[in-house]
Amino acid sequence: MDTNLHNNDLSKVAGWIGANCVEQIETNIVKLPISIFFKQIKEMESTYKEFPKDKKRTEKIFKLLESGKSIQPIYVEDGDKSLFVMEGRHRMVAFLWKDLEEIDVCFCKLKTA
Repeated sequence: MDTNLHNNDLSKVAGWIGANCVEQIETNIVKLPISIFFKQIKEMESTYKEFPKDKKRTEKIFKLLESGKSIQPIYVEDGDKSLFVMEGRHRMVAFLWKDLEEIDVCFCKLKTA
C-alpha cells in the first residue's frame, strides 16, 4: 500500500469520523466479499449518466487494475452496520468491473487514549 495515498485518503476520512488529523485515526484493513457492497456500487453506477466525470474516473482506476497496479482499499467507519463507504466509491465500482470477489476494506475509528 502506498503510504502517501493512504494518508491522503485518511485525511479525507478524518472529517467523517471527527478526527482533527490522520494521527488520531486507528485503522484495520481486512478482506471482505465485494458482494456486501453491491447496493452502494449499483447506486454509484446509476449516477454515471448524470455525472460522466465519475464514470471516467472509475474507468481510469479500472485501467490501473487491468495493468496490474495495486489500488488503495475502500474506507468504512469501524462499527458502521451500513458499511457506508466514506472514501473509495470509484474504486469499489472498478473492483466489481475487475470481477474481484474480495476487496480490501480499511475500517477507521478515532484512537482512544
